[in-house]
Amino acid sequence: MDLFPYENPETIRGCDFVVWHGYRSDDWTRHRAINRVAYFEVEILDPKSKAQLCYLDKVEPNATVGEIKNLLHRLYPKWCPSRQALKLHPEGKALKDEEVLENLPVGTTATIFLQDLGPQLSWTMVK
Repeated sequence: MDLFPYENPETIRGCDFVVWHGYRSDDWTRHRAINRVAYFEVEILDPKSKAQLCYLDKVEPNATVGEIKNLLHRLYPKWCPSRQALKLHPEGKALKDEEVLENLPVGTTATIFLQDLGPQLSWTMVK
């Protein structure tokens, strides 16, 4: 069986490089760091009915809770970030805006419950 049906193998042995489908032989020996990021999937549920309100796909692992609130505000403009309380459990405490997604006790698919806090008034409006 002829390995190189279209070319003479003797001429290839004399070359300092061989090209296969656009790759040089040097490309096979180079060690490159593979940059793989495991993105998170965030499922946002209503705490009372457990109905899915939103599903955020490909959220970066270093995203903060505040950034997730901003993403949710882009999808639903009526819920500004000051009205949102994101929780890991329906009866649990609200997550702080500075908390990072990868540091939370969730897997790659995070289930977060959204509680609407209602309109937030400043102290100047109360007085």
